[in-house]
Amino acid sequence: MPIPKLHKDIREIAKLAEEAGWRVIYRNGGHLKWVSPTGQFFFSSSTPSDNYAIAQIKRDLRRCGLIVDEKIRSKKPTAAQE
Repeated sequence: MPIPKLHKDIREIAKLAEEAGWRVIYRNGGHLKWVSPTGQFFFSSSTPSDNYAIAQIKRDLRRCGLIVDEKIRSKKPTAAQE
């Protein structure tokens, strides 16, 4: 999946999605098309403006049947990591 200008968190999510049988397609204009094995799809930005955009991608994946929340690390350090 050689996708230019892909945010590192989105790259991780895309890798997990592809391992689960999804296709992640880079579209002209800097957006991604996420296609599930069943044919459901949605679009997202490849360069999110904030952390909420990443949460929206996870939400849309969950709505289509792929749960990635436990597998993607949080950007904020926990108390043990500080």
